Amino acid sequence: ALLSRLVRSAPAERRRSMATPAKKASSASAMSNTVATRTRGARRREQKHSLPIHPVVAVHVARVSALYHGETFEQTARVCMAWQKGSSQARHLKKCSSYGELKSGKRYARFDRPHAAAFLPDGNLVIADCDNFRLQTWSRAADSYMIQERDLGATACPTGVISEGSFLYIVEHGSHRVVKTRASSGSLVAAAGQWGGADGELRHPWGLASSGKAIYVVDGGNARICCFALSNLAFRFAFGDGGFGPEGQYRLVDPKGIAHHAGRLYVADAGAHCVWVFDEHGCLERVIGKPDSYRPDSFAKSDAPGAFATPMGIAIGNGRLYVTEAHGERLQVLGIGGEPLQIVRFGAPASGVCVDARNVCVTLFEPEMGGLDLQTPKKLPPAVHIFDVCQQSNLFETTL
Repeated sequence: ALLSRLVRSAPAERRRSMATPAKKASSASAMSNTVATRTRGARRREQKHSLPIHPVVAVHVARVSALYHGETFEQTARVCMAWQKGSSQARHLKKCSSYGELKSGKRYARFDRPHAAAFLPDGNLVIADCDNFRLQTWSRAADSYMIQERDLGATACPTGVISEGSFLYIVEHGSHRVVKTRASSGSLVAAAGQWGGADGELRHPWGLASSGKAIYVVDGGNARICCFALSNLAFRFAFGDGGFGPEGQYRLVDPKGIAHHAGRLYVADAGAHCVWVFDEHGCLERVIGKPDSYRPDSFAKSDAPGAFATPMGIAIGNGRLYVTEAHGERLQVLGIGGEPLQIVRFGAPASGVCVDARNVCVTLFEPEMGGLDLQTPKKLPPAVHIFDVCQQSNLFETTL
């Protein structure tokens, strides 16, 4: 709506600025018009190459501009710069609370590599406390407190959890399987997976997502996505390990998080530093986070807005895409198409992210000197961060 108003108002502003009361001789006027035309042409070329706007944003501005007739490059450039100024000042998330200590041990409010979280139907929050081999359930109140602790066993190492109705689906990274349990009692309903690379087998799985009809699990060790039935976790199919893209030239490198939205799967690839977008059958549709989406040499980590440095977690809600980064130590809020909207920095690697209509939750983990190329901070931030979702619509929501 803002872009539409700016584009509609641009012609009137231009007419007012070009209105001149004085009249010149016809020969002088013709000469000045010729010079002005050349000057305007040169100015357009200069502005085209120096326009301070993200290329993804420029595409959306062009879409809006194409709805009207007679727009010039100056008008589109004015809209781009106005959007950039307004977007940089916008806040899509507002910090609400944080809690938890990043430290090993099963004491109260301690977390050891909490790699995932999920909001429950009752409004509480369940957190996968990976290296403490447990799930922790916390209240969402401002003075958050732990409601329940559930031990999953010494080999579980949960790295993914989602809530579907009265059930929890949990990825057990250490046990190489995905399980379905009752949220109330924790009793096992179904399980799938064991060490291996055949159909129905998993090797160090990580995240998972639900389409409402199926469960998609990131099979990290086999660099693929596995699909299981929602009801009994029966294996259906897998994709990614055989190659994908226009000529089948791409492979998942180190997939971590996954999210489902509007019939599409969004996969955060920590090794390729991008987000792959597939349909539900595994056909690649696009890549988010890379200026040259189909150039293999463009897959390198970057801390630029809209690009990624080891993306780990991914969630979609309220018309926005939320991606956490380990090396970037930040949460990026983007439009569904990938346009950057807000960046939240933490000072420690970010891993899990979940969202509902009211809040966004991000979990952090302690860096390892032998793993991530990061310097351990003197004082680590809290393990869990809760943000309020600002009631502000996405500027590009109507154009996507």
